[in-house]
Amino acid sequence: MILLWLKCSCCLWRPELETVCHDNADVVVVLDQSTSVVADGYDNWFTRMLGFACDIARLYDIGPNNTQIGLLKYSDEIEIGFNLNDHADKTSVIGAILQQDILGGDTNTAEALKQIREMFLPSNGARAGMPKVAFLVTDGMNCLWL
Repeated sequence: MILLWLKCSCCLWRPELETVCHDNADVVVVLDQSTSVVADGYDNWFTRMLGFACDIARLYDIGPNNTQIGLLKYSDEIEIGFNLNDHADKTSVIGAILQQDILGGDTNTAEALKQIREMFLPSNGARAGMPKVAFLVTDGMNCLWL
């Protein structure tokens, strides 16, 4: 089990404490959707991967003038789940996360890292002057190299 601590200017976030961060940011959640993620069953995707993404969404006050969240999935193909400005409230973001399916394929983390930069462009909903945060979740088995 991985225990995650994130430090922002208003809080020390630990998921079990259910703290909400009131600092605004553009946040992209990047999920490895390669076949190896579900090698032991789809529960890993639907419960752990999507559950973690929902926990991140619950962390922030979400809105057009607050934190925005986008979702990117990757394997040997990159798939934008939704852009930063596609959802205007926490309920909508969590609903969109829970609708995400897994494609499978090989793991190409390098390409995902390139795509994160694209997600932080204004054309994808990013805002000037707003901190940019990315959470990349992977099983750590990269298959493709650029």
